[in-house]
Amino acid sequence: MRERWKEGDASFLILAAQVLEKSKGFERPQYPDADHNTGEREKIFIRYIYNYKQLLSFGFTGDEDAGEPFLKGVKNLGFDFYSFHFFLKHTGIVKHLHWVIFQ
Repeated sequence: MRERWKEGDASFLILAAQVLEKSKGFERPQYPDADHNTGEREKIFIRYIYNYKQLLSFGFTGDEDAGEPFLKGVKNLGFDFYSFHFFLKHTGIVKHLHWVIFQ
């Protein structure tokens, strides 16, 4: 098991994108109660994956849409979407263990 945790490959990816034109949703509303985007204009995607020879894999993903608050107010947990996965194969009495969480 120690080899599985130390000898694998890891990758970390961050993508950020922004439309250069300002959409109507980001303009100040005429009326105080009108709907508008309260967050930043950037869309953010983050992913980490660790893999060892199809015997061990784990990682997480976070995704945030443009126009939604990030780490502020009601959305103080950060991303809109999170997913986590863990996969373990052929270790002791465990033949396959696969665990996935989406939020």
